[in-house]
Amino acid sequence: MLCAILCSTFSFAQQRECSTHTDLQLAMSQDPELAINVTKVERYTLQKASELLFQKSINGSVITIPVVVHVLYANATQNISVAQIQSQIDVVNEDFRRTNSDADNVWSKTEVM
Repeated sequence: MLCAILCSTFSFAQQRECSTHTDLQLAMSQDPELAINVTKVERYTLQKASELLFQKSINGSVITIPVVVHVLYANATQNISVAQIQSQIDVVNEDFRRTNSDADNVWSKTEVM
């Protein structure tokens, strides 16, 4: 009995779906201008993605990954500067290139597991 209850619970839990796409379709059907704008954005995104595929993203041993940063804040005092964003990107680049000051500080396999 317990097995049947658990199986039915898990099967119903799998049925949940995100309604974002459905909501967007409904909004576009009610607002033709929104539908046009969404189509333009999708076309632009496909064009840029296609261009990136043909651009040389590897220069020697460095791989260039385009990054977009979105800063969300409620008021101007919560905003961060471009310098702060660039500083964090520089840190990530150092980490991935293993040029950071603690590059030799790695976890052992036993610590990871």
